[in-house]
Amino acid sequence: MQPSLFYWHLLNTIDGLGSRSMLNIVRHFPDPQQATEASSAMLLQLGLTGSVVNKIKTCAKPSRSHAQLDKASRSWDAMLEQNIIPIVFGGENYPARLAMIDDAPAMLYAKGKLAVLDEPQIAIVGSRNASHDALALAQAFAQDFATSGITITSGMALGVDGRAHCGAIDGGGDTCAVLGTGVDVVYPARHRSLAQGIEEHGVLVSEYLPTTPPRPGHFPKRNRIIAGLSRGVLVVKASLKSGSLITARLAMEYNREVFAIPGSIHNPRARGCHSLIRQGAVLVETVADVLTELKSTLGEYTTEEQPKEIASPMRKLPTQLANIIEAMGYNPISPDALSERLAMPVYELSSYLLELELQDCVVAVTGGYQRC
Repeated sequence: MQPSLFYWHLLNTIDGLGSRSMLNIVRHFPDPQQATEASSAMLLQLGLTGSVVNKIKTCAKPSRSHAQLDKASRSWDAMLEQNIIPIVFGGENYPARLAMIDDAPAMLYAKGKLAVLDEPQIAIVGSRNASHDALALAQAFAQDFATSGITITSGMALGVDGRAHCGAIDGGGDTCAVLGTGVDVVYPARHRSLAQGIEEHGVLVSEYLPTTPPRPGHFPKRNRIIAGLSRGVLVVKASLKSGSLITARLAMEYNREVFAIPGSIHNPRARGCHSLIRQGAVLVETVADVLTELKSTLGEYTTEEQPKEIASPMRKLPTQLANIIEAMGYNPISPDALSERLAMPVYELSSYLLELELQDCVVAVTGGYQRC
């Protein structure tokens, strides 16, 4: 690795130096040593605090007892041992599409196949507490995109994110996970094997220093990277309060396409997507809908074939349960009305409804049940 990368990393470890200020430094100085040798007045003009300026100036004269240098050296050695690669804005391996956004991260830390960062990407995002239907849709869409040669980007969270990464891997494609922790920290812990799979079939990337633990503010912030890397963002059945809407709004600001899978007007888990569609997001029913819309930017990856229908996860249910789902329709229905529609005793129907609820296929609402 280039020697200058260590010194950029050294500056990036300074406490109190925010991402915006670090980006100002990287944009202003082509070499990190120039930043440490710059006048205090010039550094203050970049929006740095006096405290941070003093810390930067001490980096110009490192000594054996230099605490900042020791801190950076220890983390650098740990990175090398774990094959973590630092990437600086404007330098080698920094993704060109991400560099276009105004608030791009000054540095990234990555594990895996770095080339994936510049591949054509579609982000798939949605609820952590997603329904069985939404999870299956996320995985099916991701698998079909991967088969078409499109890289799938998401945040490795529970729910839709995790299934999107799995779908990409199942489709034999690449996938990119943008983390709200250091790239050597697996969160949630149950995604340890998924993280290993992503590293083998794609790349793990974060703007946070290695060993950084999960913090609430990190996850909304990393969404700008997901949006910035992607040609478009597909939102899978999100509620109005879903964090995935943050990614969608950022994508709109960055002039990326936003796609949304609609649902029933009675389903609260679909209202976020409906809101996006009203704001101009493209309504999506098939993978071809997305590829056609992105034809000008994806080119060789688009297809003229007939739209491929995504198989409904309900088709995998036992026949009796699938029949109940079909009889429910898309509006809320009471157990009595459903019992009459199916010609099935209420006591027998209740056990089936409980089983469907446990599988996240239906949800209890005021006055009865509704399919997810």
